[in-house]
Amino acid sequence: MNLTGNSVILDVACGTGLNFKIIESYLRNSGRLVGVDFSPETLKVARNQIAKHKWTNIELVNMRITDYEPEILFDASLCTFALETMPDYKIAVEKIFHLLKPQGKFAMIGVKVSSRMPYKLGNAFMEWFSRKFGGIDMHRDVSTYIKSKCSKTNYEECFGGFYYILSTSKSCFTQ
Repeated sequence: MNLTGNSVILDVACGTGLNFKIIESYLRNSGRLVGVDFSPETLKVARNQIAKHKWTNIELVNMRITDYEPEILFDASLCTFALETMPDYKIAVEKIFHLLKPQGKFAMIGVKVSSRMPYKLGNAFMEWFSRKFGGIDMHRDVSTYIKSKCSKTNYEECFGGFYYILSTSKSCFTQ
């Protein structure tokens, strides 16, 4: 994502702030990181992480990404294990790209059913587990939607094909 100390980063559905430490290793407590999440409970944990590490460049916003209207644009945005939880994921994707600078980067980690043997034998368990403990709909085909909206994406499956990493840039996104 080519992050620097001056980057302005959006962490969509930041939850408890698990991504913050990695992002801060690039920002080095400068630049700016905005974490958006609709759950006040998880943001409370994120606030504790921020205080523990004495990060001063992180802002937390308690709302859905689809309702977020900042006065700035972002150099990069990431979303980990969250778009599959959003019933309005297409609107969320459109919003994320709208919030990026013209050359802004987007990266995500998502969850899906596996098409690989022998892993696909575990699809029923993974679907049950993901829905029960994460509210994830593994059949919500977020990656296909993003690929259909972008002229170029980088895509890699991992963990037996249950997880994927997708990255692209706003310049590849078509409205």
